[in-house]
Amino acid sequence: GSEVMMFDVTPEALVLRSKARAHFDAVQSMAWMPDGRSLVTGAFRRLMIWQADGLVARGEGLSGLTDRITAVQGSPDGRHVLLADGLAAQQGVVRMLDTAAGEVVRSWDAHDDTIFAMALTTDGASLATAGGDQLVRLWDVATGKETAQLEAHSTQVLCLAFNADHSQLVTGGADRELKVWDVGTRENTTALAHKLAGFNAAVWSPGGAVYAVTED
Repeated sequence: GSEVMMFDVTPEALVLRSKARAHFDAVQSMAWMPDGRSLVTGAFRRLMIWQADGLVARGEGLSGLTDRITAVQGSPDGRHVLLADGLAAQQGVVRMLDTAAGEVVRSWDAHDDTIFAMALTTDGASLATAGGDQLVRLWDVATGKETAQLEAHSTQVLCLAFNADHSQLVTGGADRELKVWDVGTRENTTALAHKLAGFNAAVWSPGGAVYAVTED
């Protein structure tokens, strides 16, 4: 849907705190900004930045966008948002948006298909992108240059996440596999396969555990 809802998490239930009509069409992506006090949402040719308390709109990006915003990540200093744009099933483009101006300041072609997920290291130096072209690519954010490429899955790569020190990357695909990669050597060190459905989301906890979502 087009709404964003904020919940308080209690041991007993999720308690709705606030909600807002975020976009004119379906929300395609969402991420917390590093300050923990704001979040960003993406939809068709539109990106919104929200104050989390009360879901108050703080900024908007419209210019320079071509299609659905399928993934978003905020820079550590909050000055930029990295977003995935492009043409569905044809092109995946990374764009950097200035949060103060609401304008795209840099773009680069990343995949020959949709970008389904992005992960940014905590220092903001490296970005990982997951594509419908079965590839995971790593990028130097300062230059937009590719630093590594992983032939990650046999079908679309749907999710990924770095661990705390950026030495490992977990990826999940529509091929029903979850894999862990050594970022330095580019080697696949762990794999979980033969699930009933693809992996749609993954997160690496500060304690080192990987949590993933599938329709098992």
